[in-house]
Amino acid sequence: MEPLVDVLRRQADVAIFDNHLQQIGHQGRTVSLADLARWLVSRARTLGAGHAVSDLARYLAEDMFSVSEVCLLTGVNIPEIADLANGLRLLPFDQVPDSAQKRMFTPTFHDAFAFARQVPTAALTSHNQYPKHHVVATGPVQLANVQNRFGDMNDARLILALIIPNASSLVAFWANPDAAVPLGDSSAGWQSTLGQDSGFHAPATLTPTDFERLRDLYLLFCSLNPNHRQHLRLPLERLSRAVRRLDRVDSAIELGIALEALLLNDMDEERGELTLRFRLRGARLLGQTPEERAIIYGVLGQVYRLRSHAVHRGTIPEQLGGTSAADILGEGSRLAARAIETLIRQGQNPNWEQITLA
Repeated sequence: MEPLVDVLRRQADVAIFDNHLQQIGHQGRTVSLADLARWLVSRARTLGAGHAVSDLARYLAEDMFSVSEVCLLTGVNIPEIADLANGLRLLPFDQVPDSAQKRMFTPTFHDAFAFARQVPTAALTSHNQYPKHHVVATGPVQLANVQNRFGDMNDARLILALIIPNASSLVAFWANPDAAVPLGDSSAGWQSTLGQDSGFHAPATLTPTDFERLRDLYLLFCSLNPNHRQHLRLPLERLSRAVRRLDRVDSAIELGIALEALLLNDMDEERGELTLRFRLRGARLLGQTPEERAIIYGVLGQVYRLRSHAVHRGTIPEQLGGTSAADILGEGSRLAARAIETLIRQGQNPNWEQITLA
């Protein structure tokens, strides 16, 4: 291997591998010419020496390199690979390309801890381009800015939760460079948000009808004004958490935040008659008949009472007015999902005065 290292050392353009930090996504690893030599030999054994040298030359000549981004989900079963929109693809977990990261999240017969963690069932994937960045690995290191598609994937996950309650908890996100990227597999890190979710639910299956609705809503969401999109992310995230919490106190608080963000979004300091506005706006927004509005008005009042109990007392009653707290929270979550979908389809924040007086 040393003769090859000596040859590489005489090539000025490969000096970026000589004890430099190579950035892959948001992570970096110090690499050496010996590492590069081993990669070239391994690549040559698989595809031939000419192919290996060509891959290295292309990487050196370009400012960007290709990656495949993966966002693992649990709580939803995907029957087959399907293109969602804007370059995002939804697929079953077993169809995710093999990688060191995937193997870390693949439960095995001997995995004694699989029962205690969220096992991935599906994934969102996308292709992207990351900047090539090598810096001397001494002293403070400034990493390049990387624009990944985690935000787009998380938006799709949140929209999915409108269609399948309890679905689409995020397990992990990572990026795998193309196999032609020299030493691209040297870093096998990932991002994870497992700490946010404590609930475990049996996965639900996404039907073809569900998928078409998901695609329709996701495209509409992407077309919204950025400010309106940002406003809806809060109730989307809080609703997603509410339906997955095992503790009903936590669920009531999360659901209350989601509904307040939807129905009281225009109120800053003036909070008078809060409960009345909360119930009336929800009933007028979602109810089509006086009878339906009366039902929604009552449910929202019960939800608000549970939320107040949770915040001020740290507990919630088992029942309110003869209805179990679990049923109230479930119906409140369905109303929140309907409200979010309504606002996505309207394409703008509601005119509450017009809705209330109509």
